[in-house]
Amino acid sequence: MTNDNRQIYRLWKPQRMLMIVGGGTMAAYALTAMVTTYPSPLIVPVSLFLFLFLPGLGVAFHAMKSHVITSREGVEYHSLFYVVRTGWSNIDRIGLRRRRQVVLYLKKSGYEGPKWLGLVLRGSGRDRRIPIGLYIADAGVGEFHRNLRRYAPHLLKKDASFMGLEEDSYL
Repeated sequence: MTNDNRQIYRLWKPQRMLMIVGGGTMAAYALTAMVTTYPSPLIVPVSLFLFLFLPGLGVAFHAMKSHVITSREGVEYHSLFYVVRTGWSNIDRIGLRRRRQVVLYLKKSGYEGPKWLGLVLRGSGRDRRIPIGLYIADAGVGEFHRNLRRYAPHLLKKDASFMGLEEDSYL
C-alpha cells in the first residue's frame, strides 16, 4: 500500500503495556529459574525456555509490533509473524467475536507470510479476520469511522450500528 492517507492504529495502550510487562516478567522468571536450578536435569531448563521464556518474549514483541493500517487501498493487520492485507471491497462485514472483540470479516484470505503458518491460520480462520477493537480504542472510534465512511460506506449501512457507528455519527 502507498503512503497516501495512511492511518496507523497501535494496540490500546493499557493492553500493550500489560502484554509487554507480563511477557517480560515471564521471560525474566524463566531466566531466573534456569539459573537457580542449574545443577538439574536438562529437561528443567529446556522446558522453562520453551514454555515460559519464548512465549513471554512472543507476547511482549507482539504487543510492540502489531498494528492496523487503513489507507485508500484497504486495511492491513500486522502481527508478529504475518500480515493480513486486503482491499476495502474484500471486507464482507464488521462483526463481534468472543469477548465482544470487534473484527472485520473478509470474503477471501488476505494472508501474507510463511507457508507453514498460513496452514495454521487458514485452519483457524484468522487469515480472513482483522481484529480492530483494541486498535481503534486509542485513536478513537471516530477516526476509524471516518475512514470507513470514506472508503467502505457499504459496511456502515450493513452492520456497524452495534459499535455506535451510525451513518451520521462522528462527523
